[in-house]
Amino acid sequence: MLIVGMGTCGIGNGADLIYEYFWKQILDKQIDIILKQAGCFGFCAEEPLVMLYQPHQPMLIYSKVTEKDAAKIIDAVIKQKLCTQKLLCKINEWDFRTSKILFGNGFPNVPLWNEIPFFKGQQKIVLRDAGLIDPEEILDYIAVGGYCALSKVLTTLQPTDVIAEIKSAGLRGRGGAGFPTALKWEIMHQTKADQKYIICNADEGDPGAYMNRNEIESDPHMLIEGMLIGAYAMGASEGIAYVSAEYP
Repeated sequence: MLIVGMGTCGIGNGADLIYEYFWKQILDKQIDIILKQAGCFGFCAEEPLVMLYQPHQPMLIYSKVTEKDAAKIIDAVIKQKLCTQKLLCKINEWDFRTSKILFGNGFPNVPLWNEIPFFKGQQKIVLRDAGLIDPEEILDYIAVGGYCALSKVLTTLQPTDVIAEIKSAGLRGRGGAGFPTALKWEIMHQTKADQKYIICNADEGDPGAYMNRNEIESDPHMLIEGMLIGAYAMGASEGIAYVSAEYP
């Protein structure tokens, strides 16, 4: 399986052209390989990123891939060889938080992803899926444990139980105020109204605030699942995601 990072940063560096090249080669040469898109894995300076996964082997990550590099990757796959051109690192296993996946072991001379200086010391929590799943394919999200939390909430918890869990977790907003999420949900839950809405503020207009673009485009089902859980806790029956006009 070949995965091309097609986040905004990837496309800005030509990932869409690499994706088209792979697709044409697969069709023309009738290669038995799956081609998928993903969001941003987080190392925007090294885009376009291409991941190669073959059963029982580590996931290989190639960086700054050009059309010539893509041709060498395809040729190596056909010949069942390892292409070392632009090979950045590998992933043996991955903690999706909602599941853990072992890809495989091997290629001892290739560094692990978290041995790369940029990633060393990082723990991916909110961004755990970004760059590894197709953001436009719900089954990819479900495959790594997506919507399990929603299922648990709807089948085993009352709205007040959900709010208590959020309070215990200490979850806060990502804006400058860091407002406690549980308090916001509790106020909304206690408010009586015929119609309630849950709003996802994706305007991203706060100076100095954390920007959520990567989550929104790389893992949108995480956003939808979170909104559904919040809506259940607060008694909202309609959700709206507001995206600023300058971020198409």
